[in-house]
Amino acid sequence: MHDLFDIDISQLPTMFPNETLYSWCGRYHQLSGNNLVTATNLQLFASRYAGLSHDIPNYINNFVDRTRNVFGTAEEIISKHSLLPFYLPFLNQEKATYIIHGIRTGSHIHTKYLLGLPASRVGANHPLKVCKECINEQEHNFGVCYWSLQHQLPSSWICHKHYLPLFSIKTTQTPVHLREWILPNKKYLNSSTFIPTLNSKQISKLDRISRFGEKTLLLLNSTFNPITLSHCYQLALHKRGMLTEQGNLRLSLYLPDLKDYYKDISTLPGFQILQSLDCTTGGFAAVISRKKPKVNHPLKHLLLISYLFKDWDSFITSYNKASNTPPTWKIHKSQDHTKTNNPLYKSLYDKLCNKHLSIRESANQLGISVTTAVVWAKEQGIDVNTRPKTIGSIKLKEITNLVKSCEDKKEICSKSKISLVSLNRIFRYNTELHDLWRYSQFSKQRDAARTSFLNILEQNPGVPVKYIRKIPGNNYMWLYRHDKTWLKNNLPML
Repeated sequence: MHDLFDIDISQLPTMFPNETLYSWCGRYHQLSGNNLVTATNLQLFASRYAGLSHDIPNYINNFVDRTRNVFGTAEEIISKHSLLPFYLPFLNQEKATYIIHGIRTGSHIHTKYLLGLPASRVGANHPLKVCKECINEQEHNFGVCYWSLQHQLPSSWICHKHYLPLFSIKTTQTPVHLREWILPNKKYLNSSTFIPTLNSKQISKLDRISRFGEKTLLLLNSTFNPITLSHCYQLALHKRGMLTEQGNLRLSLYLPDLKDYYKDISTLPGFQILQSLDCTTGGFAAVISRKKPKVNHPLKHLLLISYLFKDWDSFITSYNKASNTPPTWKIHKSQDHTKTNNPLYKSLYDKLCNKHLSIRESANQLGISVTTAVVWAKEQGIDVNTRPKTIGSIKLKEITNLVKSCEDKKEICSKSKISLVSLNRIFRYNTELHDLWRYSQFSKQRDAARTSFLNILEQNPGVPVKYIRKIPGNNYMWLYRHDKTWLKNNLPML
């Protein structure tokens, strides 16, 4: 709809190079004369709430069309005025393309779930942050204040221009967007929350992480491969003696050193993820640096990069090296003298091939586990007849009935007398049964949430939704995200 604006399109307020789209929309709303934020949103996006997403907006194609490309293409708006570029370098190309398409067309309601943010333990909420000195400069230079994109990154809690902590603004949110446009000004600083008084060491560490975070905004989509990233981290850990020759993490050395490095900021807002390092499993640091890592939140990677590398260029150099060379610790069997010099390793061959003992009897005599004996035997080219891991049809039927009864894994294992490892193996090879179990668990949780919500409605007749949501155990948010149709039907005022 190109005739949306009666005025000259060039008279629209300037969008500053490092300004978020949300910030520009808020400034336009003030100038538009519209009483309702929904009216401005419909005018700019043809959607009632698209412009209120302060971090990752939607319906960008509509915005570009209605502003007649004066601020650039949809790709330029996304890459220069939203937080999405912070996440894209760590995603594979297919997923990155899918998410960008959804943001352009508005076909993805819950982009943050596609990015895995709620499950990341870092959080899906991006608090609005501002530097007090930046506000003064913007007001002096431009006569207006705006939200700087760099300050909104999850890695940014310091303004490295002024070397000052950022103020975090308290806001009222719906599950997916703000209720209004909030622009940074001095009145909010009095009611805002911010990082406590920091010492020079804390500021230096936060500034370093912040600078690394801003580097990600300059990268192309899908720059990083999780396997190569893991290899890159392992190269650095290997130099520090925190990796075995076989590529396994020495958590007893790795974790204490990492925890000590971040002890100054682990309790600060935005860095609660560092507390997972107390886990014996290694927390996020172990997950992203193992041989088989998973895709994870960029902040976790930035924390590890800051710990392991002198600067950003050193990290990029190491990453490029890791992408071009195989891990040096993947030792060829003929070169691995650790086991061949082990007398037990040699004795196993003698017992199996010369004395013709069984694998279990050989393992018992040598004082090693049967699993270790099987691995050693196969490495030496010895055929071992292991007991097949099968499950009878009667037992499988019993497990299927327990799954249909919405039993959790612990109850299934207890009643069917199998181990959790065996159950997970069954699910891995029987995907239909696994899907049935996941659906049964979802149904169980859904029914419990519905019952709880209906009970609260019955106990509080005529109470507005705003107050219902404040009652403990109301399950409104869970139903909003997972059972919205039912929620609408049972709450007519929505």
